[in-house]
Amino acid sequence: MSRFRYVSPVLLGVLVLSATLQRDVISLQFTVNKIVYKIFGAMSKDLYIKISAHFGIESVENLVANRRNRFINRYGETDNYLCQMLR
Repeated sequence: MSRFRYVSPVLLGVLVLSATLQRDVISLQFTVNKIVYKIFGAMSKDLYIKISAHFGIESVENLVANRRNRFINRYGETDNYLCQMLR
């Protein structure tokens, strides 16, 4: 799981700056699900939900929305033209 913690900020950083399509979020969620399934073995959906809650694995949609909001709050007031376009 520690490798995911190193890779996920990079992937989510790219998603913050680019237009996020629903298919991108679904694809990334599928990847996260498969990683969790590989680490913990084949399991039911109920067990996946419990493991996600225990280890703090949020849905990709929530992660992207939270990172985008943090980015806009942090850099939205700057004079940078790119940051102003995102508002």
